[in-house]
Amino acid sequence: MITITSNIVCYFIACDYTAKTESNVQGYGNNRYALVIGILSAGEIGLKGLALKELTVTLSTMMKGAAPLFVLGWGVILRIYQPSCRLMSVVILVAAGLLMAVSGQRSQQTSSDSLFYGVVAAFVAGGISGLRWVVTQIFIKGESTLVPKWFTSIVGSELQKEVSPVQAILHTAPYTAFAVLPFCIILEGESLQKWLHNARASELLIVLAVAVIIGCCVFCYLWVGFELLKRTSSLTVSIGTVTREAMTIVSSIIVFGDHLTMFGFIGFSLIQIGILIYSLEKKQAKDVSRESIPLIDSEDHCGVLP
Repeated sequence: MITITSNIVCYFIACDYTAKTESNVQGYGNNRYALVIGILSAGEIGLKGLALKELTVTLSTMMKGAAPLFVLGWGVILRIYQPSCRLMSVVILVAAGLLMAVSGQRSQQTSSDSLFYGVVAAFVAGGISGLRWVVTQIFIKGESTLVPKWFTSIVGSELQKEVSPVQAILHTAPYTAFAVLPFCIILEGESLQKWLHNARASELLIVLAVAVIIGCCVFCYLWVGFELLKRTSSLTVSIGTVTREAMTIVSSIIVFGDHLTMFGFIGFSLIQIGILIYSLEKKQAKDVSRESIPLIDSEDHCGVLP
């Protein structure tokens, strides 16, 4: 339910911002891209919720380390990434760390069935998340000319220009709120109905105020994420976001009493090492690129230097 209210808040904030700062809100790309992103976001949120019901917070968080694998896979399929040996080695290292983490933490599960269903739900959510990031990159950067024709036939005509992060929120938030509603009914419908039946007016106002605050935080989170995506790439953002999971694991150990096994710790450390290697390779490649490109007079060249 919080997801629905948060996206509604994000939509109205984006409406107010674009109305004040941008003259042309409509006409940026195809709304079918926003629809696809909204549906993928809802599927990712719903499946992550199902996985969290079956897995511990620590194991569920570790499963998110698979995100770069799926981003790279979908990026290659949609032709926006060219795989290299170094990049593949980093991805393999992250995957190995993920497998070790799952193997090390499986002893913390109370049921083998819950472990199986939770891992499957988390992996499917990771696949959907990877596709969502890649499609969002295409949408924000206007890179529809790079994708295969079969994908363009699904999402509609080619995008005419890139969109700003706020415009991306404006287009995708309503679709996400609507698409996540079935998951809300399945996961929270019964408990929400009971709470609404017994809740007092003051409690409703408090929950509404908290929902608005959370919605504002989600808007800032999406804005920063989309801005990073526009300046870098979906793979860079997905690898970078894995680093924040360390704090989530520490918090789950403190708050929920989750136990981090040695094998799980080693696996998660491998994931972080892979991310560090990727960051250093990225920085080195950027430095080399800047050194190898000569200065060009702006009057003789209309391009943008990387």
